[in-house]
Amino acid sequence: MLTTSKQGTMPPRFTNPADLQTAERLCRQILRIEPAQRDAWHLLGIVAHNQGRNSEGVDAIRHAIALPAANSPTSNNEPVAQQTLDRAVKLYRGALEQDPSSAAVYYELGREQLKAGQCQEAICSLEHALAIRGDWTEAQEALAEACFLAEDFTRAIDILQPIVAAAPERETANRLLAEASLKTGQVDQPIDRLQTVKESEAHDANQHYQLGRTYFSQQRLELADQSFAAALQIDPNHQAAWHDRGAVFLNQGKMDEARRHFDKTLALNPQHADALCNLGLIHLLANELDTALDYCRRSVKINPQHANTRNILGNVLRGQGKLGEAVAEFQRAIQLNPAFTEAHNNLALSYQTQGRIEEAVAHYRQAAEVRTDCAATHSNLLLSLFYVPENDRAAHFREHQKWAVAHGRCSRVEHYDNSRDPDRKLRIGYVSPDFRAHPVGTFIEPILKLHDSADYEITCYSNVTAPDEATARFESLVDRWRVTNWQNDDDLAATILADGIDILVDLAGHTAGNRLGLFARKPAPVQITYLGYGGTTGLETVDYRLTDAVADPLGEPVTHTEQLIRLQHGLLCFQPPAAAPPVAEAPLLRNGWITFGSFNNPAKINAKTVELWADVLKNVPTARFLLKYPTFNDSETADYYRELFARHGIAPSRLDIRGGKLPFDQHLAVYGEIDIMLDSLPYTGSTTTCESLWMGVPVLTLCGGSFVQRISASILTQLNMPELITATATEFVSRATQLAAATEDLSRIRQAIREEMRVSPLCDADGYTRELETVYRRAWQRWCHHDRQSPQ
Repeated sequence: MLTTSKQGTMPPRFTNPADLQTAERLCRQILRIEPAQRDAWHLLGIVAHNQGRNSEGVDAIRHAIALPAANSPTSNNEPVAQQTLDRAVKLYRGALEQDPSSAAVYYELGREQLKAGQCQEAICSLEHALAIRGDWTEAQEALAEACFLAEDFTRAIDILQPIVAAAPERETANRLLAEASLKTGQVDQPIDRLQTVKESEAHDANQHYQLGRTYFSQQRLELADQSFAAALQIDPNHQAAWHDRGAVFLNQGKMDEARRHFDKTLALNPQHADALCNLGLIHLLANELDTALDYCRRSVKINPQHANTRNILGNVLRGQGKLGEAVAEFQRAIQLNPAFTEAHNNLALSYQTQGRIEEAVAHYRQAAEVRTDCAATHSNLLLSLFYVPENDRAAHFREHQKWAVAHGRCSRVEHYDNSRDPDRKLRIGYVSPDFRAHPVGTFIEPILKLHDSADYEITCYSNVTAPDEATARFESLVDRWRVTNWQNDDDLAATILADGIDILVDLAGHTAGNRLGLFARKPAPVQITYLGYGGTTGLETVDYRLTDAVADPLGEPVTHTEQLIRLQHGLLCFQPPAAAPPVAEAPLLRNGWITFGSFNNPAKINAKTVELWADVLKNVPTARFLLKYPTFNDSETADYYRELFARHGIAPSRLDIRGGKLPFDQHLAVYGEIDIMLDSLPYTGSTTTCESLWMGVPVLTLCGGSFVQRISASILTQLNMPELITATATEFVSRATQLAAATEDLSRIRQAIREEMRVSPLCDADGYTRELETVYRRAWQRWCHHDRQSPQ
């Protein structure tokens, strides 16, 4: 997610007179080839000092300082740092042709290759240096660093252990050995080693800094913060400590402190690419996308080979709706680091948003296989499979069970102090990342508002990353509000246990920002999943899943770990929008043709969906089709759908594809341009179905074989509109054709739908909430009467 600085290595220390002579000769050879070679002048000064010629050394180093720095402007577009490194490597190789037995040149060549990120080449050069001079500690340290960066941690440890045993005060060797040990699963020894050095060098800022880095790698953030703070007290200009302390604050969610530390890092070094990258991330999390883009662009300009910055830049572009550009950045990040799980995950998410679901699933799978411990990526895979036409339900269920085995095995709460009084006031906890302007927020708001305060105390555990006006509104409706973004699952479980929650309700399932790891710990006696996800959690610790008899009919094969509770009021409680404009007259009356449409997420609009819609358009040859969603603002995405329709003979002139995000009242007004909404498959609409119906537009759906294929059917059943529910593709096309021909019926339906919705179970918020509370009470009573104190 974020980056920390790497400690730089010290200039070479020459102890062999022959090496000094060789180094001087090679520097002079380099300067004959390139008189303004700054590094050669600098090294020549170091050699002179080592030979006791201090005056000459000072003159040479002053000359180096007077020369243009490595970041001076160049005449072409190649990054400056890369030009300098390439030139240095070329010069060292030329020197080796003159004297192939020079250990010093092999050492310097290896150092330059390390700077260029050429780890394997550096290993080869440093091995040559040590073959000539086997007792050279600096070369051994450099070789260990190259092995570490090449992820050969075992070899790095083998090289470093004798160095540290012989010279325990060596800072670089201690740091590398500590970090390599951590990478191989050793924890206590690196800390003990660094703490020992810290105690003996209490006034050495670097020792405190290295200890902080080690704590940071273990995510022991408080201890890392203390170590970095100690380093800065000794050396207020220690830029790496400023940066990495900022990274600690960023991981803790203390954004203002993180920003201040990264700003200070940039004040010390305006070219600090990691600080720029992390500032970009902070502004991305705050949804300040233009500012985030500026920081990321600056970081990439300094270090174009930094995969993490490319990944964050891709997320910024995706947030701006520039999906084509985002895809390119994620692909670049993967080229730089093929095992970069987050980049694979974000590339998959971008493909999913573009409707390219098969490509999305492939990258989710790849990401999940590369990093088997990443629960969020595995959850994304589970969600994406719902969008795949002809998804295998049994295989999908097994994938949910695999998630639970991989990510749900943890210590569970074994005892609750909750009173087992079945009739007392209950404490209900809702957990969600979507207490904001979001479909889940829209559907849960009336329930939060109408809970009976005499019998139910409500706590919301909010995992919202960018709170908005709706967030503040939700907070005002409940008894207790807790922000949980930066709490790990163990700490949050302890909080919930201390809050005495009786029933904990998950509103996210396997969607983004979920806390299913928390539910695996069973911090409440009764746990329920509801509303946010179209399937099972896969967890045995979640007792119930709320659904209805349409979405999950009786008698189907079991594809869930929870016990199903079917609500009589249906899946959803729709709160009519206060800002909705009046129902518009049927657009066919002014246009002279039928306009079909869809406002669903492109993730739901796959090639099979387009084929079905195209068959409708063929049957109604004068009809047009309006596709609307914010991401259609991306030209690549819009063109992709034009091509899908064109494959079935539908000309672009019959399509109106609109992107961008409108104010909510204007968004609702666009429904007035549609005569008939055609639902997506296999994942049908929910919010868009409700909005469309409220604006008077009938929604034709194809009811399929799973929960997500029946959401619209559930809504239409609550409205008593079975004529808009079809069972086959043939019936769907036929019914759409009939509706298009019945212009008088369309106008009548259009004017009647809103009032029918208003008095239907779908909009009966009070009745819905009372039923939900009855479900909670019965679930609680079952737990109270259970004969064990442990979780059910």
